[in-house]
Amino acid sequence: MKTVNAIAMSDRSPERTLARGGFHVRSLSASKQREQVLSYHVVTFPKVYEGSFVARKQLDMAKNMDFFKQHTHTVDLYHAELGELGQGTLSFGSGNWAQVTFKGAWPSKKFVDGKTWHVVKARTSDGHSFSLFECKVNGFVLYADYVIDGDVDAAEFKRIDIRYSEISEWFLHGHRIDGIVGEKLTWTEQPKQFSVNVRSGREQFTVRSEYVGGFRKQGEDHVLNEHIEFIFERTNGKFSLRDLKSKSLELSSLLSILIAYPISIICVDIMADDGCLYPAYFPTFNKVERDFSDNGFWIKCFVQKRAIEERWQTIFENYYKSIYREVTWVRLAGMQRYEGFWEYKVLAYVSLLDQYVTQRAKGVKRLPATGLNPKKQSAFKIAIAQLSHPLVEDQRDELIDIVGRLFSGERKMSFLTKYQQALANTDHDIVRIINLSDDDFTLIKDVRDAIAHGDDPGLQQSDFGKAIVIVSRIALLLTYWAFLDFGLTTADFLKCLTTTHSRLRLNSQPDAIHLARVTKTAEFFNVSRAKFQALSKLKG
Repeated sequence: MKTVNAIAMSDRSPERTLARGGFHVRSLSASKQREQVLSYHVVTFPKVYEGSFVARKQLDMAKNMDFFKQHTHTVDLYHAELGELGQGTLSFGSGNWAQVTFKGAWPSKKFVDGKTWHVVKARTSDGHSFSLFECKVNGFVLYADYVIDGDVDAAEFKRIDIRYSEISEWFLHGHRIDGIVGEKLTWTEQPKQFSVNVRSGREQFTVRSEYVGGFRKQGEDHVLNEHIEFIFERTNGKFSLRDLKSKSLELSSLLSILIAYPISIICVDIMADDGCLYPAYFPTFNKVERDFSDNGFWIKCFVQKRAIEERWQTIFENYYKSIYREVTWVRLAGMQRYEGFWEYKVLAYVSLLDQYVTQRAKGVKRLPATGLNPKKQSAFKIAIAQLSHPLVEDQRDELIDIVGRLFSGERKMSFLTKYQQALANTDHDIVRIINLSDDDFTLIKDVRDAIAHGDDPGLQQSDFGKAIVIVSRIALLLTYWAFLDFGLTTADFLKCLTTTHSRLRLNSQPDAIHLARVTKTAEFFNVSRAKFQALSKLKG
Protein backbone atom coordinates (compact mmCIF):
# COMPACT_ATOMS: atom_id res chain seq x y z
CA MET A 1 0.00 0.00 0.00
CA LYS A 2 1.38 3.37 -1.01
CA THR A 3 1.80 6.05 1.67
CA VAL A 4 1.07 9.66 0.75
CA ASN A 5 1.46 12.67 3.03
CA ALA A 6 -0.27 16.03 2.89
CA ILE A 7 0.57 19.12 4.89
CA ALA A 8 -2.13 21.70 5.61
CA MET A 9 -0.85 25.14 6.53
CA SER A 10 -3.23 27.42 8.34
CA ASP A 11 -3.42 30.32 10.75
CA ARG A 12 -5.08 27.74 12.98
CA SER A 13 -3.07 25.17 14.89
CA PRO A 14 -5.60 22.57 16.09
CA GLU A 15 -3.94 19.61 17.77
CA ARG A 16 -6.54 16.98 17.01
CA THR A 17 -7.06 13.53 15.51
CA LEU A 18 -10.04 12.88 13.24
CA ALA A 19 -11.17 9.58 11.76
CA ARG A 20 -13.46 9.74 8.75
CA GLY A 21 -13.98 6.24 7.30
CA GLY A 22 -10.39 5.40 6.49
CA PHE A 23 -9.37 9.06 6.40
CA HIS A 24 -7.02 9.65 9.31
CA VAL A 25 -6.09 13.25 10.16
CA ARG A 26 -3.20 13.77 12.52
CA SER A 27 -2.29 17.36 13.40
CA LEU A 28 1.22 18.26 14.45
CA SER A 29 2.80 21.60 15.28
CA ALA A 30 5.63 22.56 12.98
CA SER A 31 7.41 25.64 14.30
CA LYS A 32 6.25 29.02 13.12
CA GLN A 33 4.46 27.81 10.01
CA ARG A 34 1.86 25.98 12.11
CA GLU A 35 1.51 23.10 9.65
CA GLN A 36 -1.01 20.31 9.98
CA VAL A 37 0.27 16.95 8.75
CA LEU A 38 -2.41 14.77 7.22
CA SER A 39 -1.21 11.15 7.05
CA TYR A 40 -3.18 8.57 5.14
CA HIS A 41 -2.87 5.40 3.04
CA VAL A 42 -4.42 5.12 -0.41
CA VAL A 43 -3.77 3.02 -3.50
CA THR A 44 -3.91 5.98 -5.86
CA PHE A 45 -4.00 9.71 -5.40
CA PRO A 46 -6.26 11.32 -8.02
CA LYS A 47 -6.56 15.11 -8.29
CA VAL A 48 -9.42 15.47 -5.84
CA TYR A 49 -8.54 18.91 -4.48
CA GLU A 50 -9.32 21.02 -7.50
CA GLY A 51 -13.03 20.22 -7.34
CA SER A 52 -13.50 20.07 -3.59
CA PHE A 53 -11.19 22.75 -2.22
CA VAL A 54 -13.09 25.91 -3.09
CA ALA A 55 -11.92 29.44 -2.35
CA ARG A 56 -13.19 32.67 -3.83
CA LYS A 57 -9.66 34.03 -3.94
CA GLN A 58 -6.89 31.58 -4.76
CA LEU A 59 -3.78 32.04 -2.68
CA ASP A 60 -0.54 32.87 -4.45
CA MET A 61 1.94 31.79 -1.78
CA ALA A 62 4.96 32.98 -3.72
CA LYS A 63 3.71 36.55 -4.09
CA ASN A 64 3.10 37.39 -0.44
CA MET A 65 5.27 40.19 0.95
CA ASP A 66 5.46 39.02 4.55
CA PHE A 67 5.74 41.90 7.04
CA PHE A 68 7.63 39.68 9.49
CA LYS A 69 10.42 38.69 7.11
CA GLN A 70 13.45 40.76 6.14
CA HIS A 71 13.57 41.58 2.42
CA THR A 72 16.83 42.66 0.77
CA HIS A 73 17.44 43.44 -2.92
CA THR A 74 20.17 45.09 -4.97
CA VAL A 75 18.38 47.71 -7.07
CA ASP A 76 18.89 50.53 -9.54
CA LEU A 77 16.94 53.66 -8.66
CA TYR A 78 15.07 55.95 -11.03
CA HIS A 79 12.98 59.11 -10.62
CA ALA A 80 10.68 60.55 -13.30
CA GLU A 81 12.26 64.03 -13.09
CA LEU A 82 15.74 63.32 -11.74
CA GLY A 83 16.46 60.36 -13.99
CA GLU A 84 18.82 57.57 -12.96
CA LEU A 85 19.93 57.83 -9.33
CA GLY A 86 22.44 55.01 -9.07
CA GLN A 87 22.55 51.62 -7.40
CA GLY A 88 21.90 50.62 -3.82
CA THR A 89 20.62 47.95 -1.46
CA LEU A 90 16.89 48.04 -0.74
CA SER A 91 15.94 46.52 2.59
CA PHE A 92 12.63 46.41 4.45
CA GLY A 93 10.57 44.11 6.66
CA SER A 94 10.58 42.91 10.29
CA GLY A 95 8.90 46.16 11.34
CA ASN A 96 11.80 48.28 10.06
CA TRP A 97 11.61 51.34 7.85
CA ALA A 98 12.22 50.70 4.15
CA GLN A 99 15.58 52.13 3.08
CA VAL A 100 18.03 52.13 0.21
CA THR A 101 21.73 52.41 1.05
CA PHE A 102 23.53 53.81 -1.98
CA LYS A 103 26.60 52.18 -3.49
CA GLY A 104 29.38 53.81 -5.45
CA ALA A 105 28.81 57.37 -6.69
CA TRP A 106 26.48 59.39 -4.46
CA PRO A 107 23.85 61.40 -6.38
CA SER A 108 24.12 64.31 -3.96
CA LYS A 109 23.49 66.94 -6.62
CA LYS A 110 20.12 65.41 -7.48
CA PHE A 111 18.77 64.96 -3.96
CA VAL A 112 18.05 67.54 -1.29
CA ASP A 113 18.19 66.31 2.29
CA GLY A 114 14.80 66.50 4.01
CA LYS A 115 12.75 67.01 0.85
CA THR A 116 9.98 64.49 0.21
CA TRP A 117 10.01 62.70 -3.15
CA HIS A 118 6.60 61.26 -3.99
CA VAL A 119 7.72 58.10 -5.76
CA VAL A 120 11.09 56.57 -6.64
CA LYS A 121 11.27 53.39 -8.71
CA ALA A 122 13.64 50.55 -7.85
CA ARG A 123 14.48 47.73 -10.26
CA THR A 124 16.42 44.52 -9.63
CA SER A 125 18.84 42.96 -12.13
CA ASP A 126 16.18 40.43 -13.17
CA GLY A 127 13.68 43.20 -13.98
CA HIS A 128 11.56 43.07 -10.82
CA SER A 129 10.17 46.51 -9.90
CA PHE A 130 9.40 48.17 -6.58
CA SER A 131 7.71 51.56 -6.15
CA LEU A 132 8.96 53.53 -3.14
CA PHE A 133 6.53 56.21 -1.94
CA GLU A 134 7.06 59.29 0.27
CA CYS A 135 10.86 59.15 0.15
CA LYS A 136 13.40 61.28 1.99
CA VAL A 137 17.19 61.27 1.82
CA ASN A 138 19.41 61.56 4.86
CA GLY A 139 23.12 61.19 4.28
CA PHE A 140 23.80 58.15 2.10
CA VAL A 141 20.41 56.55 2.76
CA LEU A 142 17.02 56.99 1.11
CA TYR A 143 14.06 56.22 3.38
CA ALA A 144 10.58 55.31 2.11
CA ASP A 145 7.32 55.31 4.08
CA TYR A 146 5.71 52.74 1.77
CA VAL A 147 6.89 50.02 -0.62
CA ILE A 148 4.67 48.64 -3.39
CA ASP A 149 5.82 45.42 -5.04
CA GLY A 150 5.34 46.43 -8.68
CA ASP A 151 5.53 49.40 -11.03
CA VAL A 152 2.83 51.73 -9.65
CA ASP A 153 2.64 55.50 -10.15
CA ALA A 154 -0.62 56.56 -8.50
CA ALA A 155 -0.83 56.77 -4.72
CA GLU A 156 -4.59 56.15 -4.71
CA PHE A 157 -6.23 52.75 -4.48
CA LYS A 158 -9.74 51.40 -4.76
CA ARG A 159 -9.21 48.45 -2.46
CA ILE A 160 -6.98 47.24 0.40
CA ASP A 161 -6.69 43.54 1.33
CA ILE A 162 -5.22 42.73 4.75
CA ARG A 163 -4.18 39.47 6.36
CA TYR A 164 -3.55 39.38 10.12
CA SER A 165 -1.88 36.90 12.44
CA GLU A 166 -3.93 34.80 14.91
CA ILE A 167 -7.35 36.09 13.84
CA SER A 168 -7.92 33.37 11.23
CA GLU A 169 -7.64 30.70 13.91
CA TRP A 170 -10.36 32.53 15.87
CA PHE A 171 -12.47 33.14 12.76
CA LEU A 172 -12.19 29.55 11.47
CA HIS A 173 -12.88 27.82 14.79
CA GLY A 174 -15.15 24.83 14.18
CA HIS A 175 -14.17 24.61 10.51
CA ARG A 176 -13.43 20.99 9.50
CA ILE A 177 -12.19 18.83 6.61
CA ASP A 178 -14.28 15.68 6.14
CA GLY A 179 -14.17 12.89 3.58
CA ILE A 180 -12.06 10.04 2.25
CA VAL A 181 -8.69 10.72 0.67
CA GLY A 182 -8.57 9.35 -2.84
CA GLU A 183 -12.26 10.03 -3.32
CA LYS A 184 -13.33 13.42 -2.02
CA LEU A 185 -12.53 15.91 0.73
CA THR A 186 -15.20 18.33 1.87
CA TRP A 187 -14.74 21.50 3.86
CA THR A 188 -17.60 21.58 6.39
CA GLU A 189 -18.80 24.02 9.03
CA GLN A 190 -17.39 26.85 6.97
CA PRO A 191 -17.40 30.14 8.86
CA LYS A 192 -19.98 32.76 8.06
CA GLN A 193 -18.37 35.77 6.39
CA PHE A 194 -19.46 39.37 6.94
CA SER A 195 -19.82 42.46 4.80
CA VAL A 196 -20.55 45.90 6.26
CA ASN A 197 -21.02 49.44 4.98
CA VAL A 198 -19.22 52.25 6.78
CA ARG A 199 -19.46 56.02 6.63
CA SER A 200 -16.60 57.86 8.35
CA GLY A 201 -16.64 61.61 7.78
CA ARG A 202 -16.69 62.07 4.03
CA GLU A 203 -15.47 58.54 3.39
CA GLN A 204 -17.78 55.71 2.40
CA PHE A 205 -16.42 52.20 2.13
CA THR A 206 -17.23 48.56 2.67
CA VAL A 207 -15.36 46.08 4.85
CA ARG A 208 -15.76 42.37 4.31
CA SER A 209 -14.09 39.14 5.32
CA GLU A 210 -13.04 36.61 2.73
CA TYR A 211 -11.94 32.99 2.99
CA VAL A 212 -8.69 32.36 1.07
CA GLY A 213 -7.27 28.94 0.33
CA GLY A 214 -4.75 27.25 -1.91
CA PHE A 215 -2.26 24.42 -2.15
CA ARG A 216 1.04 23.50 -3.71
CA LYS A 217 2.79 20.18 -4.31
CA GLN A 218 6.02 19.65 -2.43
CA GLY A 219 7.54 16.27 -3.26
CA GLU A 220 4.99 13.70 -2.18
CA ASP A 221 3.31 16.25 0.10
CA HIS A 222 0.48 18.60 -0.74
CA VAL A 223 0.74 21.83 1.27
CA LEU A 224 -2.62 23.46 1.97
CA ASN A 225 -3.18 26.95 3.34
CA GLU A 226 -6.44 28.55 4.45
CA HIS A 227 -6.92 31.86 6.18
CA ILE A 228 -9.19 34.90 6.37
CA GLU A 229 -8.48 38.26 4.76
CA PHE A 230 -10.25 41.55 5.41
CA ILE A 231 -11.01 43.78 2.44
CA PHE A 232 -11.64 47.53 2.49
CA GLU A 233 -13.19 48.96 -0.67
CA ARG A 234 -14.08 52.62 -1.28
CA THR A 235 -17.54 53.35 -2.66
CA ASN A 236 -17.17 57.11 -3.15
CA GLY A 237 -13.57 57.68 -4.15
CA LYS A 238 -10.20 56.10 -3.48
CA PHE A 239 -7.96 55.33 -0.56
CA SER A 240 -4.70 57.22 -0.07
CA LEU A 241 -1.33 55.97 1.13
CA ARG A 242 -2.19 57.21 4.60
CA ASP A 243 -5.35 55.07 4.52
CA LEU A 244 -3.22 52.05 3.67
CA LYS A 245 -1.65 52.24 7.11
CA SER A 246 -4.51 53.73 9.14
CA LYS A 247 -7.18 51.30 7.95
CA SER A 248 -4.92 48.32 8.62
CA LEU A 249 -4.08 49.47 12.15
CA GLU A 250 -7.62 50.60 13.02
CA LEU A 251 -9.03 47.19 12.18
CA SER A 252 -6.25 45.40 14.04
CA SER A 253 -7.04 47.56 17.10
CA LEU A 254 -10.75 46.69 16.92
CA LEU A 255 -10.12 42.96 16.56
CA SER A 256 -7.41 42.97 19.24
CA ILE A 257 -9.77 44.57 21.77
CA LEU A 258 -12.57 42.13 20.93
CA ILE A 259 -10.44 39.01 21.40
CA ALA A 260 -8.15 40.62 24.02
CA TYR A 261 -5.04 39.49 22.18
CA PRO A 262 -2.67 41.57 20.02
CA ILE A 263 -2.93 40.69 16.34
CA SER A 264 -0.38 41.85 13.78
CA ILE A 265 -0.33 42.52 10.05
CA ILE A 266 1.08 39.63 8.00
CA CYS A 267 0.64 41.17 4.57
CA VAL A 268 -1.28 43.86 2.70
CA ASP A 269 -2.30 44.08 -0.96
CA ILE A 270 -3.64 47.12 -2.80
CA MET A 271 -5.70 47.18 -5.97
CA ALA A 272 -4.47 49.75 -8.49
CA ASP A 273 -6.35 51.30 -11.40
CA ASP A 274 -5.37 48.38 -13.64
CA GLY A 275 -7.42 46.04 -11.44
CA CYS A 276 -4.36 44.09 -10.29
CA LEU A 277 -3.42 43.41 -6.68
CA TYR A 278 0.05 44.57 -5.60
CA PRO A 279 1.70 43.61 -2.29
CA ALA A 280 2.53 46.61 -0.09
CA TYR A 281 4.69 47.22 2.97
CA PHE A 282 5.02 49.87 5.66
CA PRO A 283 6.76 49.73 9.07
CA THR A 284 4.55 48.57 11.91
CA PHE A 285 4.50 46.35 15.01
CA ASN A 286 6.30 43.04 14.99
CA LYS A 287 4.30 39.93 15.73
CA VAL A 288 3.85 38.77 19.32
CA GLU A 289 5.25 35.25 19.59
CA ARG A 290 3.11 32.52 21.12
CA ASP A 291 3.32 28.79 21.74
CA PHE A 292 1.71 27.03 18.77
CA SER A 293 1.76 23.67 20.54
CA ASP A 294 -1.31 24.95 22.39
CA ASN A 295 -4.35 24.05 20.32
CA GLY A 296 -6.83 25.94 22.48
CA PHE A 297 -6.08 29.48 21.35
CA TRP A 298 -9.72 30.15 20.50
CA ILE A 299 -10.89 29.62 24.08
CA LYS A 300 -8.33 32.18 25.24
CA CYS A 301 -9.94 34.84 23.08
CA PHE A 302 -12.19 37.15 25.09
CA VAL A 303 -15.17 37.17 22.72
CA GLN A 304 -16.11 34.22 20.53
CA LYS A 305 -16.98 34.87 16.89
CA ARG A 306 -20.38 33.20 17.11
CA ALA A 307 -21.39 35.61 19.87
CA ILE A 308 -21.09 38.60 17.51
CA GLU A 309 -21.89 36.81 14.24
CA GLU A 310 -24.89 38.99 13.37
CA ARG A 311 -23.62 42.30 14.76
CA TRP A 312 -20.65 43.21 12.61
CA GLN A 313 -22.55 46.10 11.01
CA THR A 314 -23.36 47.59 14.42
CA ILE A 315 -19.80 47.12 15.66
CA PHE A 316 -18.19 48.80 12.64
CA GLU A 317 -20.70 51.66 12.55
CA ASN A 318 -20.11 52.47 16.21
CA TYR A 319 -16.35 51.99 15.99
CA TYR A 320 -15.93 54.45 13.14
CA LYS A 321 -18.18 57.01 14.84
CA SER A 322 -16.37 56.72 18.16
CA ILE A 323 -14.55 59.72 19.64
CA TYR A 324 -12.19 57.24 21.31
CA ARG A 325 -11.15 55.34 18.18
CA GLU A 326 -8.07 57.28 17.06
CA VAL A 327 -6.38 57.60 20.46
CA THR A 328 -7.89 55.66 23.36
CA TRP A 329 -8.74 52.39 21.63
CA VAL A 330 -5.54 52.38 19.58
CA ARG A 331 -3.55 52.72 22.80
CA LEU A 332 -5.63 50.12 24.63
CA ALA A 333 -4.95 47.62 21.84
CA GLY A 334 -1.29 48.63 21.70
CA MET A 335 -0.77 48.03 25.42
CA GLN A 336 -1.66 44.36 24.92
CA ARG A 337 1.80 43.99 23.38
CA TYR A 338 3.70 45.49 26.30
CA GLU A 339 5.83 43.07 28.32
CA GLY A 340 8.39 45.47 29.79
CA PHE A 341 9.12 47.16 33.12
CA TRP A 342 6.07 47.16 35.43
CA GLU A 343 6.39 50.89 36.26
CA TYR A 344 5.90 51.85 32.62
CA LYS A 345 2.87 49.57 32.44
CA VAL A 346 1.31 51.29 35.45
CA LEU A 347 2.13 54.70 33.99
CA ALA A 348 0.54 53.78 30.66
CA TYR A 349 -2.68 52.18 31.89
CA VAL A 350 -3.46 54.78 34.56
CA SER A 351 -2.75 57.59 32.10
CA LEU A 352 -4.99 55.82 29.57
CA LEU A 353 -7.77 55.65 32.17
CA ASP A 354 -7.21 59.35 32.91
CA GLN A 355 -7.44 60.16 29.21
CA TYR A 356 -10.64 58.15 28.77
CA VAL A 357 -12.55 59.65 31.72
CA THR A 358 -11.36 63.13 30.71
CA GLN A 359 -12.71 62.63 27.18
CA ARG A 360 -15.91 61.20 28.59
CA ALA A 361 -16.36 64.19 30.93
CA LYS A 362 -16.26 66.70 28.08
CA GLY A 363 -19.64 68.33 27.71
CA VAL A 364 -20.66 67.30 31.23
CA LYS A 365 -21.78 70.20 33.42
CA ARG A 366 -18.83 71.69 35.24
CA LEU A 367 -18.57 72.10 38.98
CA PRO A 368 -20.10 75.37 40.29
CA ALA A 369 -18.01 78.52 40.29
CA THR A 370 -16.36 79.69 43.48
CA GLY A 371 -15.23 83.09 44.68
CA LEU A 372 -12.06 83.85 46.60
CA ASN A 373 -10.96 81.36 49.20
CA PRO A 374 -12.38 82.62 52.58
CA LYS A 375 -8.92 82.69 54.19
CA LYS A 376 -7.44 84.59 51.25
CA GLN A 377 -10.42 86.96 51.25
CA SER A 378 -9.88 87.74 54.94
CA ALA A 379 -6.15 88.33 54.38
CA PHE A 380 -6.98 90.60 51.42
CA LYS A 381 -9.33 92.71 53.59
CA ILE A 382 -6.61 93.15 56.22
CA ALA A 383 -4.06 94.10 53.55
CA ILE A 384 -6.19 96.83 51.94
CA ALA A 385 -7.09 98.18 55.38
CA GLN A 386 -3.38 98.78 55.97
CA LEU A 387 -2.79 100.75 52.78
CA SER A 388 -0.88 104.02 53.22
CA HIS A 389 -3.94 105.72 51.76
CA PRO A 390 -6.85 103.68 53.14
CA LEU A 391 -10.05 103.31 51.15
CA VAL A 392 -13.43 104.21 52.50
CA GLU A 393 -15.64 101.25 53.42
CA ASP A 394 -17.75 101.39 50.24
CA GLN A 395 -14.63 101.47 48.05
CA ARG A 396 -13.09 98.60 49.99
CA ASP A 397 -16.21 96.42 49.59
CA GLU A 398 -16.45 97.27 45.89
CA LEU A 399 -12.79 96.34 45.33
CA ILE A 400 -13.22 93.03 47.16
CA ASP A 401 -16.27 92.25 45.01
CA ILE A 402 -14.37 93.05 41.78
CA VAL A 403 -11.40 90.88 42.75
CA GLY A 404 -13.72 88.05 43.76
CA ARG A 405 -15.46 88.09 40.38
CA LEU A 406 -12.20 88.34 38.42
CA PHE A 407 -10.54 85.41 40.15
CA SER A 408 -13.56 83.13 40.37
CA GLY A 409 -14.46 80.55 37.75
CA GLU A 410 -15.52 77.01 37.14
CA ARG A 411 -13.56 74.54 39.14
CA LYS A 412 -11.62 72.00 37.11
CA MET A 413 -12.66 68.41 37.63
CA SER A 414 -9.93 66.27 39.14
CA PHE A 415 -8.98 62.84 37.83
CA LEU A 416 -10.73 61.31 40.85
CA THR A 417 -13.94 63.27 40.22
CA LYS A 418 -14.04 62.33 36.53
CA TYR A 419 -13.34 58.69 37.37
CA GLN A 420 -16.09 58.60 40.01
CA GLN A 421 -18.48 60.25 37.58
CA ALA A 422 -17.70 57.58 34.96
CA LEU A 423 -18.26 54.79 37.52
CA ALA A 424 -21.56 56.35 38.61
CA ASN A 425 -22.77 55.92 35.02
CA THR A 426 -21.48 52.35 34.72
CA ASP A 427 -23.53 49.22 35.40
CA HIS A 428 -23.38 48.61 39.17
CA ASP A 429 -22.91 44.84 38.81
CA ILE A 430 -20.01 45.31 36.40
CA VAL A 431 -18.32 47.68 38.86
CA ARG A 432 -18.68 45.08 41.62
CA ILE A 433 -17.43 42.25 39.41
CA ILE A 434 -14.35 44.12 38.17
CA ASN A 435 -13.75 44.94 41.84
CA LEU A 436 -11.58 48.04 41.44
CA SER A 437 -12.01 49.57 44.90
CA ASP A 438 -11.53 53.19 45.95
CA ASP A 439 -8.39 52.16 47.83
CA ASP A 440 -7.09 50.44 44.69
CA PHE A 441 -7.65 53.60 42.67
CA THR A 442 -5.94 55.82 45.26
CA LEU A 443 -2.96 53.47 45.47
CA ILE A 444 -2.43 53.13 41.73
CA LYS A 445 -2.95 56.85 41.08
CA ASP A 446 -0.33 57.73 43.72
CA VAL A 447 2.05 55.20 42.16
CA ARG A 448 1.43 56.66 38.69
CA ASP A 449 2.02 60.22 39.91
CA ALA A 450 5.26 59.24 41.65
CA ILE A 451 6.55 57.44 38.55
CA ALA A 452 5.58 60.36 36.30
CA HIS A 453 7.62 62.74 38.48
CA GLY A 454 10.59 60.39 38.67
CA ASP A 455 10.02 59.61 42.35
CA ASP A 456 10.12 56.31 44.21
CA PRO A 457 6.54 54.95 44.25
CA GLY A 458 7.21 53.75 47.79
CA LEU A 459 5.60 50.33 47.42
CA GLN A 460 6.25 47.56 49.90
CA GLN A 461 7.32 44.18 48.53
CA SER A 462 3.81 42.83 49.08
CA ASP A 463 2.29 45.69 47.07
CA PHE A 464 3.91 44.87 43.72
CA GLY A 465 1.61 41.95 42.94
CA LYS A 466 -1.39 44.00 44.01
CA ALA A 467 -0.39 46.84 41.68
CA ILE A 468 -0.24 44.46 38.69
CA VAL A 469 -3.72 43.09 39.51
CA ILE A 470 -5.08 46.65 39.76
CA VAL A 471 -3.62 47.47 36.34
CA SER A 472 -5.31 44.36 34.92
CA ARG A 473 -8.61 45.51 36.40
CA ILE A 474 -8.17 48.90 34.74
CA ALA A 475 -7.61 47.09 31.43
CA LEU A 476 -10.78 45.02 32.02
CA LEU A 477 -12.81 48.14 32.86
CA LEU A 478 -11.57 49.94 29.74
CA THR A 479 -12.43 46.86 27.67
CA TYR A 480 -15.98 46.92 29.07
CA TRP A 481 -16.35 50.58 28.13
CA ALA A 482 -14.96 49.74 24.68
CA PHE A 483 -17.58 46.98 24.26
CA LEU A 484 -20.36 49.46 25.01
CA ASP A 485 -18.78 51.98 22.65
CA PHE A 486 -18.80 49.33 19.88
CA GLY A 487 -22.54 48.74 20.38
CA LEU A 488 -22.22 45.52 22.38
CA THR A 489 -24.04 45.04 25.66
CA THR A 490 -23.37 44.33 29.31
CA ALA A 491 -24.80 40.83 28.73
CA ASP A 492 -22.24 40.27 25.96
CA PHE A 493 -19.44 41.29 28.30
CA LEU A 494 -20.70 39.04 31.11
CA LYS A 495 -20.84 36.10 28.71
CA CYS A 496 -17.20 36.72 27.80
CA LEU A 497 -16.25 36.68 31.49
CA THR A 498 -18.00 33.35 32.07
CA THR A 499 -16.93 31.47 28.92
CA THR A 500 -13.31 32.47 28.37
CA HIS A 501 -9.84 31.58 29.59
CA SER A 502 -8.54 34.93 28.38
CA ARG A 503 -5.52 36.25 30.23
CA LEU A 504 -7.40 39.56 30.55
CA ARG A 505 -10.02 37.83 32.68
CA LEU A 506 -7.58 35.63 34.60
CA ASN A 507 -5.07 38.39 35.43
CA SER A 508 -7.74 40.81 36.67
CA GLN A 509 -9.13 38.35 39.25
CA PRO A 510 -12.73 39.63 39.12
CA ASP A 511 -15.26 38.92 41.88
CA ALA A 512 -16.21 35.37 40.88
CA ILE A 513 -19.00 35.12 43.46
CA HIS A 514 -20.85 38.20 42.26
CA LEU A 515 -20.23 37.18 38.64
CA ALA A 516 -21.85 33.81 39.35
CA ARG A 517 -24.73 35.52 41.14
CA VAL A 518 -25.41 37.91 38.26
CA THR A 519 -25.04 35.31 35.50
CA LYS A 520 -26.95 32.67 37.51
CA THR A 521 -24.18 30.12 36.95
CA ALA A 522 -24.33 29.03 40.61
CA GLU A 523 -27.06 28.56 43.21
CA PHE A 524 -27.21 30.76 46.29
CA PHE A 525 -29.25 30.07 49.42
CA ASN A 526 -30.39 32.50 52.09
CA VAL A 527 -29.61 31.18 55.58
CA SER A 528 -29.46 32.74 59.01
CA ARG A 529 -26.13 33.66 60.56
CA ALA A 530 -26.50 30.90 63.15
CA LYS A 531 -27.18 28.28 60.50
CA PHE A 532 -24.28 29.50 58.39
CA GLN A 533 -21.92 29.20 61.34
CA ALA A 534 -23.22 25.72 62.06
CA LEU A 535 -22.74 24.66 58.44
CA SER A 536 -19.24 26.12 58.44
CA LYS A 537 -18.23 23.78 61.26
CA LEU A 538 -19.23 20.67 59.36
CA LYS A 539 -16.43 18.57 57.92
CA GLY A 540 -16.37 16.32 54.93
